[in-house]
Amino acid sequence: MALRGIENVDAQALAAQRSLTEALWLTLEGQGVKNRTSGRIECFFGANSDAVAAALVNAFPAEWDRQVSRQDGAISVKITTPLVHLSRDAFLELVDVMMIAADESGCVFDGFQVDLSDLQRRPWWKVW
Repeated sequence: MALRGIENVDAQALAAQRSLTEALWLTLEGQGVKNRTSGRIECFFGANSDAVAAALVNAFPAEWDRQVSRQDGAISVKITTPLVHLSRDAFLELVDVMMIAADESGCVFDGFQVDLSDLQRRPWWKVW
């Protein structure tokens, strides 16, 4: 089932972000991240005005951390999920959601970064 609004997203840009997201998941797996490991996902966007950035920020629930910053005239928006279970499927669904949010607000989705500082792993003595 496709998400409402995905049909409006540029297909080539969506395919590129999905490919990058697949590569990110493979990198995380290579670093020892297992399916359903807890973490926070940072989502980055570019905006061309304060109004566009505000529209994007206001589209997300209050539980999500939202930051808008300026550097050399460029407006950058970072949306961070609450603590979630990481998985390949979750990343691929989230990329669709972020691409729709970018399209609807007039922003450009620039990709993910994963905050593993809250990484919850099993103690080494509980590997069974």
